[in-house]
Parts: sequence; C-alpha cells; structure tokens
Amino acid sequence: MVKRIVLFSLFAALMACSGGKTDNKQVEQQVDDSIAIIDVNLDSLPGLANRYVNRVVRFTGAVEHVCVHTGQRLTIAGAKGARFAVLASESVPQFEPNLKGARVEIVGVIKSAANKVAICEAEAEHHPGETYYIDCQTIKVE
Repeated sequence: MVKRIVLFSLFAALMACSGGKTDNKQVEQQVDDSIAIIDVNLDSLPGLANRYVNRVVRFTGAVEHVCVHTGQRLTIAGAKGARFAVLASESVPQFEPNLKGARVEIVGVIKSAANKVAICEAEAEHHPGETYYIDCQTIKVE
C-alpha cells in the first residue's frame, strides 16, 4: 500500500513538471503578440517621429518612389503630402519596383537617421536632411 502511494506521488509529480513546459515556438509567439503596434497617421508622423523611436508603428500611404538601384528603400506619401522613408530589413529584404503608385500598409520600427547605414548614395542625394526612417517589418498592398 505504501509503495502504491509513493509510486502514485512520483507519477503525479512527473506529470505536473512536464505539463508546465512550453516549446520555444509558443514562447516566441507570445513575445511577438505582446509587442504593441501603434497606429499612426502618416501625415502627422514626421512631426511626432521622435516620440516613437524604436517603437513599432503601422500606417498607410501611397508608394511614391522605389529605389531602382537596390530596391531596398521606398518613399511613402500621406494624403496631405507628408513623406517618409521606409528601408528594407531582414523581414522585408527588398521592395518590388511595381509597388510604385500602390497604396500600402507598413508596419515597422522608427529609427533615427543617425544610425542609418547608407544604402544608396544616389538615394541619399534625393532625400537630404532626413532625421527618421522606418525599418520595415511587413508591407501589405491594399
């Protein structure tokens, strides 16, 4: 009788320990889901970008320009003419040239241009004085 109680207790303890484990994929998904995405209006973003540095934002706009030299940069315009640079990342390594003129939804991290690596000298000449850019995480054509 004592042996049965001890065996039952060990079995219950083992089940409790294994039941508390989660696989890494589940934990990574929970971390991704916990990131707050801030919805912003593209036309107000240039004036508010300093508030959102290193934060994930989502906005929509029209693709005004795609870098023909590398495909790793695009310029997106708001309804009232505000423009913002969007750079490729590991998640989105390159932008398709046919995006020009399309309305898209961008999700990305706002970065300070002081940390930006020059992607294309020709593009830098077209966009002097930029202080912030978006590190693109996803792009969806609407």
